[in-house]
Amino acid sequence: SNCHALGTASGPDNPIGPNLNHLFSRSVFAGATYDLTEDNIRRWLTQNQQMKPQNDMNVTLTSGQVNQLKAYLTTLK
Repeated sequence: SNCHALGTASGPDNPIGPNLNHLFSRSVFAGATYDLTEDNIRRWLTQNQQMKPQNDMNVTLTSGQVNQLKAYLTTLK
């Protein structure tokens, strides 16, 4: 998908979202709208349109997928 790049690879030619490398070394996300906390990441993965209407991220994840993705994202320091 064209969503995000990760790591040192250049990622998609036309990424929609930011590079997630070192995500949890940052203090904010979503265009510096929210503090970068595990709770806010969980909310973002389940309610991103409510948190930032009309953003380009449109996903539906199961509870298990949210837990797994949040756990992975928090390792990106």
